[in-house]
Amino acid sequence: MEDLEKLGHAKLNSETATIAWREIKPFFAKGQVVLVNEHLDLVDVAFEISRDNTARITEWIEQGNLLRDFEDQATQWSEEDAVVWCVVVRPWVLVQQSHVDAH
Repeated sequence: MEDLEKLGHAKLNSETATIAWREIKPFFAKGQVVLVNEHLDLVDVAFEISRDNTARITEWIEQGNLLRDFEDQATQWSEEDAVVWCVVVRPWVLVQQSHVDAH
C-alpha cells in the first residue's frame, strides 16, 4: 500500500503548477475552488481528497485550513494579479498562496 501512496503523491506532485489567479477565477465563481492554508502541504491535501479521507478533510475544514468561502483573499489576488499554486482533484481546484512573483 505504501508504494501506491508514493505513486499517488508523485502523480499529484507532477500535476501541481503555479498559475495566475485570473485563470482560476471562473472556477471560483462556480464554487469549485478550495483555498488550502499555506501551512499545509498542497499535495498531501490533494492526495487525501483524492482518497476521500472524510475524517481528515473534515478536521482541516473545522480548523479553518480548507476554505471555499474566501472572497477577501480572492479580491486581493485579483487586485495584485497574483500567482497561486494549484492542483486539480475533480471536481475541486485546490489553490494555495504562492510566493512567486507574477511579473
